Order: sequence, then structure tokens, then C-alpha cells
Amino acid sequence: MDEPMGSGTAVVWIDSRHARILRWRGRIVAEEIASEVPAHVLGTLHVRHDPSIRHGGSGSGQDQAEDRRNEHLRAFLARVADRLADVELLEIIGTGGLGGRLAALLRRRRGATAQPILVVERSNPLTDRQLAARLRQRLRVAAA
Repeated sequence: MDEPMGSGTAVVWIDSRHARILRWRGRIVAEEIASEVPAHVLGTLHVRHDPSIRHGGSGSGQDQAEDRRNEHLRAFLARVADRLADVELLEIIGTGGLGGRLAALLRRRRGATAQPILVVERSNPLTDRQLAARLRQRLRVAAA
């Protein structure tokens, strides 16, 4: 396989804690991007409210924590997307909806004219060996 063909091919594992990017650079090279996304705030089991007190205001602490978490998620996805700017053939794998959000961000950034080939799949966590096998499969597809 020649390097120019494979250099635009990558496989990404992503969840809210980190992203692993495996790409071809004459050999398989792995990169990890750590996330600063805080964990979800767990609600209380039961809260009693005084019916005479009006609800509303500036929002609960839980809402603010979730807003902060979403802001961190957007920044994390932007950092990962920046690292994938030169990738044309991409497979995104993850446990939750972050893979779809990353794919949507990449589509918006690249526009309709330079649409990357994206495969998004939900999966349990994969090892680097499993991700490398998927990258080799993508390289074979790109060479064909």
C-alpha cells in the first residue's frame, strides 16, 4: 500500500473520557486525546417542594452543571475534529451518541463539496488491536 492513499484513512474510538485515533503513516500510528468533560450530575432520589414557592429562576445547579458539561463536550469534539482535518475515509466507533455528533461536526466543517466517507457505529470499547484491524480493513477498501 502506498502512503498517500492510506494517509487520509483513520479509525476513531470516542467516548466522553477520551478519543483514540489510529491512522496510517507508513505504519499504524495511535493517538489519544483526553477529554476534560465532567461526569453527569446525578439527581437526588426524591425532593419535596413547598407548593407555595414559585419554581423557576436562574435554573437549578444540575441544569448549570449539564450546560457546563455540554460546553466541554463541544470543545472536546472540536479538538478531535481538528486532528481529523486531513482524513477522507473515516470510521467512527463509540459507546454513545458522540460518534454521531463528531460525524455531524465534520460534515458541517467540510461542507457538501468535500464530504468525507463516514461510517459511524456504536460498540462496546475496542482494544487498539481491534481498532488496528478495522483500519487495515479500511485501507484495503481505499486501495481497491
